[in-house]
This record gives sequence, C-alpha cells and structure tokens, in this order.
Amino acid sequence: MKILALDLEGRRIAFDSDRDFFFREPVLPGSLVKPIALLAIERAQLGGAGGRVVCPPSDSRVPSVLSCWDHRGHGSIDRSQALAYSCNRFFVERGAEVPPEIFASTLAAVGLSGGSGARAFPPGERAALWCGVHPEFRCLAAELLTGLLAAAGEGLWAYSNERLLPVKTRGALIDEWARDPQSRKEVEAAIRDIRRGLEGTASFGTAKEARWRWPALVKTGTSPDAADQGTDGWVFVLTPIQKPKTALLLYRPKSRGKDAWASAVGALALLHP
Repeated sequence: MKILALDLEGRRIAFDSDRDFFFREPVLPGSLVKPIALLAIERAQLGGAGGRVVCPPSDSRVPSVLSCWDHRGHGSIDRSQALAYSCNRFFVERGAEVPPEIFASTLAAVGLSGGSGARAFPPGERAALWCGVHPEFRCLAAELLTGLLAAAGEGLWAYSNERLLPVKTRGALIDEWARDPQSRKEVEAAIRDIRRGLEGTASFGTAKEARWRWPALVKTGTSPDAADQGTDGWVFVLTPIQKPKTALLLYRPKSRGKDAWASAVGALALLHP
C-alpha cells in the first residue's frame, strides 16, 4: 500500500510513503480519471440538463469496458450519479461524442503531463481511455492527485520539494474554460455536480460501506496491474468538504477501488487521530 497526503492549509506534503512511485512512475489512473473526464464532457457542451444515460444490465460472463463494472446496471443516471457509482457506461457513451483534442486539453489544463497523447487514440480505443485503463494512457500519481483537486474546484497546485504552490485559483481555471458568461455558469454547475458526485461516493456510491468519520469527497478507482494479472485499487479523498484541509491518494495493489477505501479510512485516522 502506498499513500500520498497533502496538507492544504499548511501547503505542504503531509505524508509520502514512496516518492519514486508517486512522482516518477507513470501509472494507469483507472476510474480516478472520471471527474476530469466529466469536465471534458462539459467543455464539449455535452453535459448539464438532459445529459442522462441509461446503464442497462449486462452479461457478467462477457467482460468489456463497454459494459459497466456493475453488471446489474445503474438505470437512468445523471453525471453526479455516474461519478458516485463510477459508471463505465456513462463515460463511454458520453465520451464517444467528445473530440479527442478537448479531452487532451482538459487533461493538460489540470496538470496531467501525459495527457497530450490522448488526442491520438483511434475511436475504437477511446472507451478504455475514458475509463482510465488504456495501457498507453498513463500519468504520474502525484499529478493525478492535484488534477483531481482542480476538477473538484480547489484550484491548480504544483509541487516544490515538500511544499505545495498555488498555480491557478478555481476562478482562473473557470475563466480559461468558459467562453462567455453562460458557459461560465455551465462550467460552475459541472464542478458542483462533480463535488456532489464525489460526496455521493461516500454516502450511496462505491464507498458507501465505509464508516467515514469525516465529511469527505471520495473517488474510488480500479486499474489493471502492471503485469496485467489482476487489478490495483485507488482511492482519492478530500476532507472536510467545506474548506478542505487534507487531500489523500491511496494505492493498494492486488485490490479493487471499492475494496481499498478501508485502507483510506485507516490512513485518515492516523493523519487525524
């Protein structure tokens, strides 16, 4: 298990269990990319009202990224529910309509240095891209953590040794993404829905069974392991919800995202006894 925790109040790295892993080793982000993907869907003017997708039941004997990981299906869901449930079908279906250059520029805008190659993926491979499991789409885990902060409306941060440096505020990022006052309202609404979805992860979504001692925004993720012989689990946590103080990224090998939250609860208990 590996943990990277940020002290947002003190603007510093609070805990880092493996510097090389988080800052030098590109990883598959799994479903942790979905909040950022949702921003790209909004930037392509495909989000907002009417943006529901039906996630039907599927045959669990035929694994496919085109089907949802939950073979019972999620029914008709909006974008915040799609985040809470981590619904593959929503992101595959809506992502198919997004020009690849918009997805690539959104990844770059939130600080993912490996995102520029996303524009080159052919249509048949974009489903895996939108679910963060394409073998050629990798990013640094430390950048993924700050990218998730940006997608959740906490501004863009950069690392400087043990310190955190503010690069752009939430307002500055929205100004970049919005074309006019109306589109600014739409981007702001998308960020609110991202936060609502991440809050829903802990209350009714993939981490609902966790006994969170703190109000938190949470995203779980699962990615193929390096040897492609199983899966690895990821958890992102931002707490408390209002004026957050701690951001945490936890990696648990040979696991799944929805199983790794117990480790995240334990890590937060150590950071906030």
